[in-house]
Amino acid sequence: MSRILIVEDEAHLAEGLRFNLEAEGHSVQITETGEGALKRLLKDREIFDALVLDVMLPGKDGFVIAHELRKAQNYTPLLMLTARRHSAGSNLIDSWLRPGRRQPGFASLSHSRL
Repeated sequence: MSRILIVEDEAHLAEGLRFNLEAEGHSVQITETGEGALKRLLKDREIFDALVLDVMLPGKDGFVIAHELRKAQNYTPLLMLTARRHSAGSNLIDSWLRPGRRQPGFASLSHSRL
């Protein structure tokens, strides 16, 4: 069973993601802010197998959080959650689009090396 941290400020979306991921057998924690995620991962040194990270968070957004994690040499796999399609010029490899309907990403997350 893998541990996944969802970083999402909209409770109904976070709970929908939790429901689907737990149905796949994952252990899921939720935090509402990027700052909360950084505290858990960098200060408290909690270990997760993957992060589902909202791009549009209040305060530090998902891209800032991703940058700070990598700068601190934390290489936890990230799955970015966004309401927008990413542009061809972005460095984003893949993302899930809202709303939280079950998407192919769940299958790939479930069958990855988590």
